[in-house]
Amino acid sequence: MRCIKKQDEGQAADINDNFRQGYPPFYPNGFGMSDEDRIILRFREQQSIKRLSITAGLSVVGFVVLQILSVVLLTLFGYDDMYSNNETFAGFFNIFSYLISAFVPFFIAYIAMAPSEKNNAMKFGAPVSKSMIPVTVVIGLMACTVGNFVTGYIQSFVEAAGYEITAGEFPVSTSVYGLLKDVIYIGALPALVEEFALRGVVMQPLRRYGDTFAILMSSLVFALMHGNLIQIPFAFIVGIAIGYLVIATGSIWTGVLIHFFNNLYSVVITYLLAVRPPLAQDFYSIYNIAVLVFGICGIAMFSAFGKRYRLSRDNTVLSSSDKAVSYVFTVPMVIAIFILGAETAYFISYTG
Repeated sequence: MRCIKKQDEGQAADINDNFRQGYPPFYPNGFGMSDEDRIILRFREQQSIKRLSITAGLSVVGFVVLQILSVVLLTLFGYDDMYSNNETFAGFFNIFSYLISAFVPFFIAYIAMAPSEKNNAMKFGAPVSKSMIPVTVVIGLMACTVGNFVTGYIQSFVEAAGYEITAGEFPVSTSVYGLLKDVIYIGALPALVEEFALRGVVMQPLRRYGDTFAILMSSLVFALMHGNLIQIPFAFIVGIAIGYLVIATGSIWTGVLIHFFNNLYSVVITYLLAVRPPLAQDFYSIYNIAVLVFGICGIAMFSAFGKRYRLSRDNTVLSSSDKAVSYVFTVPMVIAIFILGAETAYFISYTG
């Protein structure tokens, strides 16, 4: 491929390094390139996006397959009764099963990355502005609350049409031990594992094609992993908010904190509903009002004092639709979407 004539030596070295690592070089939207070079670069960019899609799609499929396999093995070895009757055993099994199914596929994808991609995927350093951490967290929690409201409206609309939506929920814990177990299993583990997987392994390599594209596609994969109509719109909305805030702060820890506190709220409200319903209702109202008020204040502070981050634009020759088609329509991603559709249909029943 012929390079742009007015390319300095440093830029040329970067371009050659990009080629050696298996993904296309950056040109400012193809400016100064011949038609032949543009066609070649377009093909290389499409192939690079498809490679990232295949990796993400296989990880989602692996996540689902390993979850199913863990349940099958539990039954085959005769431990299903112990799982139902022994809370300690069920807790350890759930944690082990989640780590195997959610962490392992994306960790394998991480191992297969190019060296520069690995560095980007592990953005667990301190945020660029530590003073903005509480601000970004409350903004993220407000997005979670908005996502819950949107999901509630969708659920009401579907149920008004005569359908019932359920989700594969775990038994409610009513003991202090069960509460602590859920804090780890539902609160801490998903926050760490899913942020590493989605905002690290999936989103960061896509950023070379534009931050907006990376946020949207990683949010799509985040939604795919939830697999039911109650959680899909919530996961997509929250994924967009967390993706933006992770990029804005330069640290995946921002996403981990938002993810953890939102899940912690879910654990606490579920526990209170089981043991003290009146207190749960008060807690629900106070929490949502506080999150919305502080979230709006947080947005104002972030815009005024946080040097609000502007998403970077892509430097590719592909249009937004070309990038989306290249990412969505690969065999593993289509299979992952099919699994999403099947799981969604499984949790919907017609009641008339």
